[in-house]
Amino acid sequence: MKLNLRKDLEPLKCEKLAQIDADANRALESYRTSGDIAALVYKLKRDEVSEADAGRPLNELAMLQAEAFATKVPASDLLELWRRKIQDEDAFIIVIEATRQKLKARTRAAQTPAEIEMILFSPPSQS
Repeated sequence: MKLNLRKDLEPLKCEKLAQIDADANRALESYRTSGDIAALVYKLKRDEVSEADAGRPLNELAMLQAEAFATKVPASDLLELWRRKIQDEDAFIIVIEATRQKLKARTRAAQTPAEIEMILFSPPSQS
């Protein structure tokens, strides 16, 4: 019986590709609070930062106003904090995605189970 090594590697490759995606998600979660509610809040705050940068008055930005009220931090300070946070997160996401795609390409090109096993996601360090 002749084995088709390439075909026999497909289940290993599929498992590794899923693992790479899961590892990338965990890396992102290590950077920010995980969960559906947190993701929605981050999106709304990103939108409000964009709106503020487009000229919308701070007093019309409900998420920033709510955070300012709750934390007693001026909305203008929170706006700056969120601008920096968004820039940092965007840079971090770019590195995670580049790493994820590189590892997935290596997985697809792997010719042996040992090659697949050697492919490990190493999260980028956060600055």
